[in-house]
Amino acid sequence: MQKNSYLLGYLLASGLLLGGCGGGSEDNTAAVSTEYVAKTPTAVDGYEGASGDNNMSTASSIALGALQNRTIYPRADQDWIKVSLEEGKIYEFSASNLQETGDSEIYLYDENGTQLDRNDDSNIDYDSAISDYYATYSGTHYIKVIHLANPSGLLSYQLGFREFVDDDDDGYGTFFDCNDNNSTINPLAFDIGGNGIDENCDGIDAIADTTADAYEDDNTLATAKPIPTTFGSMEEPQNRFDIQSKMRTISPSGDIDFLKITVAPYSAGEIIDVGNASLKQIAHEYAYEIQDENGSIIISHVGRLWYWISNTTATEATYYLKVFANDGSSIGGYMPAYVSYGEDRDGDGYYTMDWAGNDDCNDANASIYAGATEIDDDGIDSNCNGYDNNL
Repeated sequence: MQKNSYLLGYLLASGLLLGGCGGGSEDNTAAVSTEYVAKTPTAVDGYEGASGDNNMSTASSIALGALQNRTIYPRADQDWIKVSLEEGKIYEFSASNLQETGDSEIYLYDENGTQLDRNDDSNIDYDSAISDYYATYSGTHYIKVIHLANPSGLLSYQLGFREFVDDDDDGYGTFFDCNDNNSTINPLAFDIGGNGIDENCDGIDAIADTTADAYEDDNTLATAKPIPTTFGSMEEPQNRFDIQSKMRTISPSGDIDFLKITVAPYSAGEIIDVGNASLKQIAHEYAYEIQDENGSIIISHVGRLWYWISNTTATEATYYLKVFANDGSSIGGYMPAYVSYGEDRDGDGYYTMDWAGNDDCNDANASIYAGATEIDDDGIDSNCNGYDNNL
């Protein structure tokens, strides 16, 4: 199981803050759709057309200001989209609102196919967005969207094309910035709990550190409440309202939280803390334990919450997360979540929803997975790149 490259990137990404739309202190709400729920796709999107849209000559189109729900499907799919720009205007293009364990990459080309710009992670973290693009000529340009890290991966996303407007000069356009009249309010701002202001544009004001969360009493294994599961990409700030709205607090002093984690047969995933929750920022940070259903401790750790957990059996497995202040007295908030990586029924260590170039495109054959040795011209896509190599 190859997790090192992902974990390094995850731990280095210190700004995993929640984003998206939500009200601030002034009425200037972002245009992001909060109802779109991205899932790992099982079909092509409606923009492919009879010839597909995998190159410039067959590119589909999007109107200025539109938001389209699209898929990268099947494997090795690319989405090419033509847009009409006006010289002297500034534009923004985005491939956002991804499914869990999804990541996108977006490119911009001129009419001759020359690459003008690209983006993997924009300044809102893990949303692919080309912002602030100044058009140097009027006419047709092209956008290309692929799955990042593993170009043959599957992806659901929303494609956006709009003029870039940033009235408060904080670097975030109105699509991602829920209050473009206040530079202290944007997707990566720290949300001060309990002040009635949604500083980080995730749709809700964080709970104050001094407020007990809505899941008490959960101080014992027997009273544990289910851990939230994410429907948005785990490292991408859109569509994370489900996690923010289920924020926990270690409050009052000495509080302990237990969360129940249910792992499906032959499945695995990550237990994480998302957002800019305050508990991990206090001097002593928080501590956590992972326990089995008998209360036996599997792991005990102080610091950021991250743990990979798997179930290799044919029956559902139950685990418990215990969270508490390491010094026994500090209080603060945190946002836990369980993110499934899908199944590994063939036991090869690769999962069907993995995203960092490690996904398994055939979970009934242990010799087929991303990165496996490809045998040329045998009619089998052994390395999950979307095709069999030809001699």
